[in-house]
Amino acid sequence: MRLLDDEAAALGARYPWMPVDDIRALFERTAMSGELPMFFTSDAFSRHLVRQTEEQS
Repeated sequence: MRLLDDEAAALGARYPWMPVDDIRALFERTAMSGELPMFFTSDAFSRHLVRQTEEQS
């Protein structure tokens, strides 16, 4: 978790406009969970891409 903290901080420092908390949460839900999702991008798609599409409409 310390490495993840360090990497998230570095990412946020380099790209301050990036939603680092959302990115970190996605990583934790998928790569660090006890059971891997069947398809990695399903969670990201449903949480981020669909929301953006609806907001743009």
